[in-house]
Amino acid sequence: MKKLILISVLACAFLTMPLEEAKSQVNAAKEVAASAMLSVSIVVPIAARETSQLSFGKFYPGQKGGTITVNPQGNSESSFGIIITASVPTAGIFAISGQGDATYAINLPNGPAILTNGDGNTMEVSNWVSFPENGDAKVRLAGGSQEVRVGATLRMGSLDQNPKGVYSGRYEITFGYN
Repeated sequence: MKKLILISVLACAFLTMPLEEAKSQVNAAKEVAASAMLSVSIVVPIAARETSQLSFGKFYPGQKGGTITVNPQGNSESSFGIIITASVPTAGIFAISGQGDATYAINLPNGPAILTNGDGNTMEVSNWVSFPENGDAKVRLAGGSQEVRVGATLRMGSLDQNPKGVYSGRYEITFGYN
């Protein structure tokens, strides 16, 4: 009887051993480990500074008012009998610097900028343009620096609506890596 019990115990041990090995192989097929590399590159931050202010010069708006447009090259056009006096309109110029040969986007203002004088009179600047062109166009920072030129259109009323004086305001332009 002792022999029969011993044989039964040994048979059970042999039967369960392949089952445990089979479970181990099934678990091994459900999981696998792998090693992977990590890396990061730190780049020079993009920077911009205004080197020349966008200016529409000195002018007389006439009886009706009108517009003055300054393009990115600094050339100007006027409408509605506006007389540009002895002054030179200038494009806005920004010096951009950053990671050499990186691409970036230029985002001009979405809406108009308002110029005001000390008495609360206003003029509007809109129709923003730049060279290189704005938007998601991939402009390249060749050698890590570039000049961006900005132009726009100033709309003003008559001399009664916009009396003589200095009008000023601000606009925001954004430069960002792609």
